[in-house]
Amino acid sequence: MKTYLPAHLTRVLLLGFTAFAGAGFRKTFGAQPGTRLR
Repeated sequence: MKTYLPAHLTRVLLLGFTAFAGAGFRKTFGAQPGTRLR
């Protein structure tokens, strides 16, 4: 039984999580200069 996720699924989840975390970070701390996450 395969226990690893497909590359495309992992990428989509990672991008979604990054976007969500980035938005939450900006909303919480404000749009600070030098932020790498968009």
